[in-house]
Amino acid sequence: MIIVDSALAKRAEEKSPLQVGLFGAGFMAKGIVNQVTRYTPGMRIAVICNRTLAAARETYEVAGIDASDIVECETSDQVDDAIRNGKYAITSSVDAVNASAGVEIVIESTGHVEYGANVTLSAIEHSKDMVSMNVELDATVGHFVWLRWRSARRSNEPLSLCSNARSKAHFMRQYQRPTGSIP
Repeated sequence: MIIVDSALAKRAEEKSPLQVGLFGAGFMAKGIVNQVTRYTPGMRIAVICNRTLAAARETYEVAGIDASDIVECETSDQVDDAIRNGKYAITSSVDAVNASAGVEIVIESTGHVEYGANVTLSAIEHSKDMVSMNVELDATVGHFVWLRWRSARRSNEPLSLCSNARSKAHFMRQYQRPTGSIP
């Protein structure tokens, strides 16, 4: 994991963190945002997409993000503006996240099969790298989604490893040890 840590340290030093889009604002999402915000230099949860904006806002606030730094967005252009201005975006629009040029990778952590499938298919359509932390999605329609991913990417890589496998490995490593997160 030294390679990932070194790459993230370099991005932190250059003040150019990996900009992450997160789908969901439940227990898993709160843990991810807390972990990344407090303990992962070089990575930033730039936008949270959730069906209820209040829950997305609370997820940032629980991790210590000041309410004045959280911006509601409806379009990908607004998400991109928030990222450029160092703000944290919240939205209920899947396409605002996946169409954003500023979002480099997305994480699906909702635990809902239909919503998660729609998020994932949108990510594929927008050529976004993706980490799926939705076991319910993986267990029910995961093979179908993987077939769509493979045909779009012309690759045999599993969806959850995508072309940014190091990011998922980093997340998995972080969650294998307790950090005192407050989800």
